[in-house]
Amino acid sequence: HRLAKAVAAHHQVRRPILANKHIDSGTRLKLLEGLVASVLFYGAGSWPLLNHRQITKIHGQYMKWIRSIIANGCWTSDMLSDQQVLLLWRLPSVSLRLAKMRLLHAFHFINDCPHAIVDVVTATEKHQASWIPALRHALCWLQTMDPALFGWDPRNAPLPDLFEWLSTHRADGPRLVRRLYYRALQEGFVIGRVVQAHWKLKA
Repeated sequence: HRLAKAVAAHHQVRRPILANKHIDSGTRLKLLEGLVASVLFYGAGSWPLLNHRQITKIHGQYMKWIRSIIANGCWTSDMLSDQQVLLLWRLPSVSLRLAKMRLLHAFHFINDCPHAIVDVVTATEKHQASWIPALRHALCWLQTMDPALFGWDPRNAPLPDLFEWLSTHRADGPRLVRRLYYRALQEGFVIGRVVQAHWKLKA
């Protein structure tokens, strides 16, 4: 449903904006983010953990839009891999974006939801549509960025430990998530540049 909405939004702005060669690629990528990606990922913080087919479908459409803007794809002789494109243009992968949004949603959830709703959500962890596995997945990413944050493994830690940490960091948590998210993008950009330079030197 969200993908169909985003495709419709992209169709509206593709010709006048995203395919406009008078606008530089970096600006068009920012416009893609604001006009199309925001439609695709609206409410993604509360999505359950997506399966491989769903991730692949979203990633494929996302990369198709990006490649059309930067003019790099199967029609070019110097086609970059998807990972190279994301790293060199400081763009988040679908998984990274979802991790950030789920963590921000978790802090919003802890701050603003009545206790009764929190109790219901935590009581349904084993349900196939539960949001809790997605939260655990996002916390695993956070731990890779800063291993000192937790004294437990987010994959199998008791649920009260997860929510106690979220509650303890409800004030500074969103700022921490955003900082580590942008640090991940910057680190990826540096890695992409180093790999590209290595390949040029090797050639």
